[in-house]
Amino acid sequence: MDLWNFLLRIEEIVAKRVYGNFPIDWDEDFVTRDLLRDLRRIRKTALHVDYFEMEQWYPLPFCWPIWNRLSETILNIEWSAYKQTGTPERFFGDIAILVLTQYPDGDRVEGVGFLEAKKRNHQNAKFDAIRVSQLRRIVKHAPRASMLLYDYEPVHYCHPWRPWKCLPQTFAAAVPMDLALVTRKRDASLYKFSKPFSTQLLLYLLGFELERTQRALAMAKGHEDRFGAPRYLLVLRVGVNSDVPPEDLVAYSRDRFTPIEEVT
Repeated sequence: MDLWNFLLRIEEIVAKRVYGNFPIDWDEDFVTRDLLRDLRRIRKTALHVDYFEMEQWYPLPFCWPIWNRLSETILNIEWSAYKQTGTPERFFGDIAILVLTQYPDGDRVEGVGFLEAKKRNHQNAKFDAIRVSQLRRIVKHAPRASMLLYDYEPVHYCHPWRPWKCLPQTFAAAVPMDLALVTRKRDASLYKFSKPFSTQLLLYLLGFELERTQRALAMAKGHEDRFGAPRYLLVLRVGVNSDVPPEDLVAYSRDRFTPIEEVT
């Protein structure tokens, strides 16, 4: 699958599960569960990432390996999703996206992206559930965390220097949490700081904007009781021009998380 079709496929799922649940089932937990269930159904993906195509939409850092700049990279991806069970004292974000990546030379790296879901209130068009105290607690331990803003109206994106080139519209926009804290905004003006969920997911797959501390990884996997664990865990095992890493290397808490397909 090429880059453009990957973004479109993800945004088709987003539209179905976010906009499709408005207004009757307009609830963050309900929408998130439906969204991750559909992402889990992808199961396996072979994503062809061409650097020059990628650069048209999102300028990559100079640290992006030179061999990736000169040739096409194939990301072999396997998807799995889980929901936290029981009654924990506190949650640490709504979604943790855990990415375990294996490279051709056998090296493996692990990182996690945290997302806090907020829905837009159709009565006043604001994200009323944003709480500064909650964002501060998350950013303290996960400074790269983002909010995932669910909207009943599409959000559009065009390239700032090439206005004729546009990313797919989205109903779920990712906004850096630290920016939301600084600006104290709680409405659609946050979108100028945002990117589509599909693009945020792609950056995670490429290894960007992930937390890599032992504490962050332990919280994502449900092994850190002091700070809580995410409501949902999406695990992406990625092989960069290689096989995906084995499933048994994902050491999440089997006592705390249940496969999302088993959740009613």
